[in-house]
Amino acid sequence: LDEAQSAGSRYGSTYTTAGDEPQRTDCPITIVLTDTSGNESGKLSGRSLKFDFNAPSLSNIAVTESPVKTGGVITVAFTADEPPAADPGVALAPGDKPVAFVKDPSSNGLNYAYTYTATGSETEDPAGLGVTVDLTDEAGNDRSVRLERNALFDFTAPRLKSAPVVAPAVARSGMTVT
Repeated sequence: LDEAQSAGSRYGSTYTTAGDEPQRTDCPITIVLTDTSGNESGKLSGRSLKFDFNAPSLSNIAVTESPVKTGGVITVAFTADEPPAADPGVALAPGDKPVAFVKDPSSNGLNYAYTYTATGSETEDPAGLGVTVDLTDEAGNDRSVRLERNALFDFTAPRLKSAPVVAPAVARSGMTVT
């Protein structure tokens, strides 16, 4: 620690991180006061500090029920490797106006599920629309992940290019109709 600064009976001290401190491990903070005669107070504090220099990461990523039609639900599920400071954000990214997914009640601990219900106004792009997950850990490290699998929408019913041909037009017993 750097040398303490005092103001009356209040003391403060600063610590500048070096970047090689143990990650996500409780590091106890111990304070010992020494008076001008050399008497020590003993260990005070009982507090600890965790260091975290790394952005959170995701695993077990799944995008399910894609493609969907109007009213269909797309689910994005993933596991975070550490507790986020707040719920992660999950969004469809159609251009510059992202559309948010809703956190599903089945989310538990570091396992998250988010859902999006298709309105029918989404773009029917054969490549799909990108899905992003944004999260910030308790230390303020940010991560934004563009998922590898896109959300696909299909609002067009199948059609025949030409009228079907039935042959023969009249069939007798034992004949094959195509």
